[in-house]
Amino acid sequence: MTMQIYSTWLSLPIGVRHQLAHKLGIEKKFPTEVQDNQIKSDGYALKDIEHFLSIENLQKHLDTDETDHRTLLDWMIEGKPDIRVEITEETIIKKRGRPAKTK
Repeated sequence: MTMQIYSTWLSLPIGVRHQLAHKLGIEKKFPTEVQDNQIKSDGYALKDIEHFLSIENLQKHLDTDETDHRTLLDWMIEGKPDIRVEITEETIIKKRGRPAKTK
């Protein structure tokens, strides 16, 4: 999964990578390396990317039990959605197996 994480990292726009690096405390350690018009390294160490973008670290940072790596990464980029559910009296009645009052 290491190379997959790094490939995913490199596929992100540079601005997003800088944003994630700032949020997660990832330091750029090397100059950017480009070969044949493709980024081979953006200066971030592979082991740092592997650590900071691991499922466990993203879960900890986002305070969630979510296990899908792509979802966690999306939440880091776009913000974690608010998952509050509004519970109404009608919802409670339905959950208890009684029919809801009809009008």
